[in-house]
Amino acid sequence: MSPEFPLHFTDEEGTRHVIDSVPELEETIEYVDDFDPPYRCEDNGGRRVRVVMWDLQLLCLHIVPEDYDGMLVEIVESTHPDGTREWLEMFRGKPLRSVKETSSGEQYAEPERWDSTPPTLSAQAEVSTLRPEEFHDKWLGVRGFRR
Repeated sequence: MSPEFPLHFTDEEGTRHVIDSVPELEETIEYVDDFDPPYRCEDNGGRRVRVVMWDLQLLCLHIVPEDYDGMLVEIVESTHPDGTREWLEMFRGKPLRSVKETSSGEQYAEPERWDSTPPTLSAQAEVSTLRPEEFHDKWLGVRGFRR
């Protein structure tokens, strides 16, 4: 389920923005993620929205539970039969984002676009040693960004 516009975004200084579209979001917010600066975003229905913006590009926009905390996500990893390794970010058992690395070393991030379907959880996933911020940096890096 995608957030409904307009979004009500409050930045770290307490300034509230009413954002009517993705293009407007990409003109208004330069950088924001779960780690800094702090923000609050709700959609038109009052649901909490997670936003990841990097260099004026929208990378992640999805509805999360009211008590969502990016530092409390769980990172799990698995190796698929074809040798692909996957790191998956989850909150309360719900997959949010992933990084996959093929046996040849090619990496890609899911979802590919902010409005794409989230990844699915592999049955053989185990708790990873990656911390949430390390996963986030890995996910951004695969997408071509550096924090």
